[in-house]
Amino acid sequence: MTMGAALHMAGQQPTVTSGRYFLLPNSEVKGVDYVYVFEDLSQAQFESANQQLANWYEMPSRRLLARRYTLFSNLENGKAYHVDNVSFAVIDYRPYRLTTATLTATPSCDNVMLSLNLQPMQYVDTMGVTHTISRTGVLRCFNQAWSADGWAKTEQSDTVDITNPKQILFPRKLLVSSDFVLSGDRFAEFFYNSPDSVRSDECRAIAVAHHAQTLTAKRGDKYENEIERPIEETTIKGSAPLNILFKANGSAMAEYYEWQFYRYENLLTTRADNEQRYIFDENGAYKVHLTITTSDSSRCSCDTTFQDITVKESMIWVPNVFTPNGDGKNDEFRVAYRSLAEFHCWVFNRWGHQVFSWTDPAKGWDGRINGRLVPDGAYYYIIDATGTDGEHYKLQGAINLLSGK
Repeated sequence: MTMGAALHMAGQQPTVTSGRYFLLPNSEVKGVDYVYVFEDLSQAQFESANQQLANWYEMPSRRLLARRYTLFSNLENGKAYHVDNVSFAVIDYRPYRLTTATLTATPSCDNVMLSLNLQPMQYVDTMGVTHTISRTGVLRCFNQAWSADGWAKTEQSDTVDITNPKQILFPRKLLVSSDFVLSGDRFAEFFYNSPDSVRSDECRAIAVAHHAQTLTAKRGDKYENEIERPIEETTIKGSAPLNILFKANGSAMAEYYEWQFYRYENLLTTRADNEQRYIFDENGAYKVHLTITTSDSSRCSCDTTFQDITVKESMIWVPNVFTPNGDGKNDEFRVAYRSLAEFHCWVFNRWGHQVFSWTDPAKGWDGRINGRLVPDGAYYYIIDATGTDGEHYKLQGAINLLSGK
């Protein structure tokens, strides 16, 4: 058997006899059979398969480097070689460590662009084609995040691609000044058991954000006969007067606040400050627009609009019976109402004598005079009321008292 035939039949991976290395997974290897990433390529040495004498070639030139040698060293970074019918490429990790790089951060109103000065990790295959090895890192900084307790400083991190490092996008607003730290990839963790890292200078925050909220003044149980009364703090529609506290909750760089209150498309008023309380006392559709701006030269801003703030038109509905028997159901003569500015109701007996009157539409008559329940029967009411929309109500009729006693 000739030597050429023996080499052709071998085709086995050469053995690394010196130097720490990371063998790239087959799924990532292109143009050669193996790719070795060495911690320090100057320490690397290979041995031919089965310790057989072999010829070592540089690729893609096929220049003969060593004839009938078992061991081979003096490898060059990013080069490909051929031995025993097997091709492989070698990489020296040292020039690609993050500790050799520089990182600079440039903020904008919407994100931060980071420039990374780091060589791409590359090798040339047997055909002279250049391949770049995939790398990722972890980018960390401090930022502000909203929680139930308000804005809080917190660490944020993103896994970023540093395969062809030029620019890295931090895709969020930077709300507090912070430096950025880019920590090492899988090779650093493999060789050093801890990630390499590169740190930027402190990046000045110029962006602004908000977590706008509404807080409606609740109306207690006594308003249970009010139609569409505000019963939850987040309600932004209902019966007038609708009393709402608007909170901007601006982030650290927030300086100027502008609130614009509209009824339909008509601007009613413009106000400043972080919080604003507004009472919507007319029926109609409203919206409130908030703009927050920073004070520095960047003039970064953010805005939001509270839509569909609806104050319903006034109304009154009068029942024809109530049952003051103490069962907790329909025990009082009350009207159902919405958006009333003024209210007055008088109750009379069959002889025309006034037995009760009240001016708060949320209240009513429990069927008693001086603490004593009046006899069952028909009583007569007169109501004079005005809605917040200007509607005037003059109502009269009979209310039947049925106590069952």
